[in-house]
Amino acid sequence: MKLSDAAIESGDVFLFHGRAPHSRLIELHTGSDFSHAAIALTVPCFPGGQPILVIEALEGKGVRCCPLDRYLVECAAENCRVDWYAVDPCWGAERGKMLKAEAGSEAAAFAVEQLGKDYVSMGQLSWSFGWLGSTFRRLLGWCRPAANLNPNRWFCSELVAGCHKKAGFPVDEDPALISPADVSRFAWLTFRGPLEADL
Repeated sequence: MKLSDAAIESGDVFLFHGRAPHSRLIELHTGSDFSHAAIALTVPCFPGGQPILVIEALEGKGVRCCPLDRYLVECAAENCRVDWYAVDPCWGAERGKMLKAEAGSEAAAFAVEQLGKDYVSMGQLSWSFGWLGSTFRRLLGWCRPAANLNPNRWFCSELVAGCHKKAGFPVDEDPALISPADVSRFAWLTFRGPLEADL
């Protein structure tokens, strides 16, 4: 789907299927097609139209934002697929638990507040997803990982889940234990298709 054809809203999610070795390792470890996650922010009243920004937590860079159109060009050059998952505003209607109309915007606003914060340490990542950390948590009954003790550090899917949880989405698990694969299974997200830059 071309970017110009996509009605992306704040709070929507982008999931990435990378081909680089480290991306493949993440996908293999989590048993999914996804190695990275990010959240959308639309900027109304912007000269020249309404740009869409990607807010992400990236190793070596921390939490940053980037114009989506430029991001898609870079991803295409690296043979990385970008899938768009939209927030379904009608999710939960049958259970009488409609999402707030502004939930997506609130999630994106929280993401903006995290800009400039650091990426998690390797120790925190190992605690969240490493074999040893997972084993300790299971054996000892610990459900809150060390990564959650530092609110100024994020990894990609933790940031997305944390933003959605802050906005009132029913994220039941600790965001610091959520992988990009877990984000793809959020019940209130609907897969809209892979995105391509307008060339």
